[in-house]
Amino acid sequence: MSETSTSHGRTLCAIDAHVARRLRQGRIACGLSQKALARTLGLSFQQLQKYEWGVNRIGAGRLYRIAQALGVGIDWFFVDAAVPRQDQDKDKVVVLYSRGPHHVATRGAVFKP
Repeated sequence: MSETSTSHGRTLCAIDAHVARRLRQGRIACGLSQKALARTLGLSFQQLQKYEWGVNRIGAGRLYRIAQALGVGIDWFFVDAAVPRQDQDKDKVVVLYSRGPHHVATRGAVFKP
Protein backbone atom coordinates (compact mmCIF):
# COMPACT_ATOMS: atom_id res chain seq x y z
CA MET A 1 0.00 0.00 0.00
CA SER A 2 1.18 3.48 -0.60
CA GLU A 3 2.35 5.42 2.39
CA THR A 4 2.30 9.09 3.23
CA SER A 5 4.11 10.95 5.97
CA THR A 6 2.14 12.74 8.63
CA SER A 7 3.15 16.06 10.13
CA HIS A 8 4.33 14.05 13.12
CA GLY A 9 6.96 12.12 11.13
CA ARG A 10 5.07 8.81 11.06
CA THR A 11 4.05 6.95 7.96
CA LEU A 12 0.44 6.20 7.30
CA CYS A 13 -0.75 3.78 4.66
CA ALA A 14 -3.42 4.98 2.23
CA ILE A 15 -6.20 2.92 3.78
CA ASP A 16 -5.46 4.28 7.28
CA ALA A 17 -5.65 7.83 5.94
CA HIS A 18 -8.93 7.02 4.20
CA VAL A 19 -10.44 5.56 7.39
CA ALA A 20 -9.31 8.63 9.35
CA ARG A 21 -11.05 10.94 6.83
CA ARG A 22 -14.21 8.84 6.96
CA LEU A 23 -14.21 9.00 10.76
CA ARG A 24 -14.18 12.80 10.63
CA GLN A 25 -16.85 12.88 7.90
CA GLY A 26 -19.09 10.55 9.88
CA ARG A 27 -18.71 12.49 13.11
CA ILE A 28 -19.55 15.76 11.40
CA ALA A 29 -22.49 14.22 9.53
CA CYS A 30 -23.89 13.05 12.88
CA GLY A 31 -23.53 16.55 14.29
CA LEU A 32 -21.14 15.41 17.01
CA SER A 33 -18.21 17.32 18.40
CA GLN A 34 -14.94 15.51 18.98
CA LYS A 35 -15.58 15.81 22.71
CA ALA A 36 -19.08 14.28 22.46
CA LEU A 37 -18.00 11.32 20.33
CA ALA A 38 -14.92 10.74 22.47
CA ARG A 39 -17.06 10.69 25.61
CA THR A 40 -19.40 8.14 24.00
CA LEU A 41 -16.39 5.94 23.18
CA GLY A 42 -14.67 6.41 26.54
CA LEU A 43 -11.74 8.28 24.97
CA SER A 44 -10.19 11.67 25.45
CA PHE A 45 -11.00 14.14 22.70
CA GLN A 46 -7.26 14.34 22.04
CA GLN A 47 -7.18 10.62 21.23
CA LEU A 48 -10.13 10.98 18.86
CA GLN A 49 -8.36 13.95 17.27
CA LYS A 50 -5.29 11.78 16.70
CA TYR A 51 -7.46 9.15 15.00
CA GLU A 52 -9.01 11.78 12.73
CA TRP A 53 -5.64 13.28 11.83
CA GLY A 54 -4.16 9.85 11.18
CA VAL A 55 -1.53 10.21 13.90
CA ASN A 56 -2.74 7.00 15.55
CA ARG A 57 -4.16 4.02 13.68
CA ILE A 58 -7.56 2.70 14.68
CA GLY A 59 -7.67 -0.92 15.81
CA ALA A 60 -10.42 -3.28 14.65
CA GLY A 61 -12.29 -3.36 17.97
CA ARG A 62 -12.20 0.41 18.30
CA LEU A 63 -13.34 0.85 14.71
CA TYR A 64 -16.28 -1.44 15.46
CA ARG A 65 -17.29 0.70 18.47
CA ILE A 66 -16.90 3.90 16.43
CA ALA A 67 -19.12 2.44 13.71
CA GLN A 68 -21.79 1.62 16.31
CA ALA A 69 -21.61 5.13 17.77
CA LEU A 70 -22.01 6.68 14.31
CA GLY A 71 -24.77 4.25 13.32
CA VAL A 72 -22.89 2.87 10.32
CA GLY A 73 -21.47 -0.52 9.36
CA ILE A 74 -17.75 -1.21 9.38
CA ASP A 75 -17.83 -1.27 5.58
CA TRP A 76 -18.84 2.40 5.55
CA PHE A 77 -15.26 3.36 6.48
CA PHE A 78 -13.96 1.63 3.35
CA VAL A 79 -16.45 2.95 0.78
CA ASP A 80 -14.55 4.25 -2.25
CA ALA A 81 -11.18 3.35 -0.72
CA ALA A 82 -8.64 2.82 -3.46
CA VAL A 83 -5.08 1.69 -2.90
CA PRO A 84 -2.29 1.10 -5.41
CA ARG A 85 -1.50 -2.51 -6.27
CA GLN A 86 1.81 -3.88 -5.08
CA ASP A 87 2.61 -5.92 -8.19
CA GLN A 88 3.93 -5.04 -11.63
CA ASP A 89 0.76 -3.08 -12.47
CA LYS A 90 1.65 -0.02 -10.42
CA ASP A 91 -0.51 2.21 -12.62
CA LYS A 92 -3.66 0.36 -11.49
CA VAL A 93 -5.65 0.70 -8.30
CA VAL A 94 -7.84 -1.81 -6.52
CA VAL A 95 -11.18 -0.57 -5.27
CA LEU A 96 -11.72 -2.31 -1.95
CA TYR A 97 -15.37 -1.41 -1.71
CA SER A 98 -17.52 1.04 -3.57
CA ARG A 99 -21.11 2.06 -3.11
CA GLY A 100 -22.16 4.24 -5.94
CA PRO A 101 -24.77 4.54 -8.62
CA HIS A 102 -23.08 1.71 -10.54
CA HIS A 103 -22.46 -0.67 -7.63
CA VAL A 104 -22.15 -3.96 -9.50
CA ALA A 105 -19.40 -6.39 -8.50
CA THR A 106 -16.87 -3.68 -7.71
CA ARG A 107 -15.46 -5.32 -4.60
CA GLY A 108 -11.83 -6.06 -5.46
CA ALA A 109 -12.20 -4.93 -9.08
CA VAL A 110 -9.14 -3.49 -10.79
CA PHE A 111 -9.43 -0.24 -12.73
CA LYS A 112 -7.03 1.99 -14.59
CA PRO A 113 -6.93 5.46 -12.94
